[in-house]
Amino acid sequence: MPSVFNTKGAGGIYNVVKIVSYIRKLLPKKKIHVFGVGSALTMHLMFYVGASSVDSSGWRTKAAFGAIQLPGIGDRYITRRKRHKTYRNISKDEEEILAHCQCPVCKEGGLEKLRTSFKSRALHNSWVFQKEVETARDLVKKKKYECYVSEILSESSLASAFNLASKMRDF
Repeated sequence: MPSVFNTKGAGGIYNVVKIVSYIRKLLPKKKIHVFGVGSALTMHLMFYVGASSVDSSGWRTKAAFGAIQLPGIGDRYITRRKRHKTYRNISKDEEEILAHCQCPVCKEGGLEKLRTSFKSRALHNSWVFQKEVETARDLVKKKKYECYVSEILSESSLASAFNLASKMRDF
């Protein structure tokens, strides 16, 4: 999935949305796995357009660069390490959300542990990624997933990709 965030050449996230949507329409009963989806938000976009499952090592890479994933919000920097992406810094409101995180790292050491330990950030990010998969599956069963995805993606950096995805679903 390196082409997800490449806006040149392969067409970036828009091409991936089109391809997964097309394959879903072509093969409505088949399972579609999307490799290398990087974030909890991108994961939801892939599920929305028809992916059955996703995977990523982005949780580890983000941790190495000092970023954490927040459920339904996206990636945020919490350290002063070299920035390789344009993630925002964590806000006070997001710190409050993080204070209620139930992952083992946050329960034990909270934000300070995340700021000082790569391993803690990696564990937190992996936990968030898996919890978001569970959330998606649960909301799909309850027929509430489309509303959730619209809510979290409409105000994110993936808003234009989500708009394309919405149009692709209507065909």
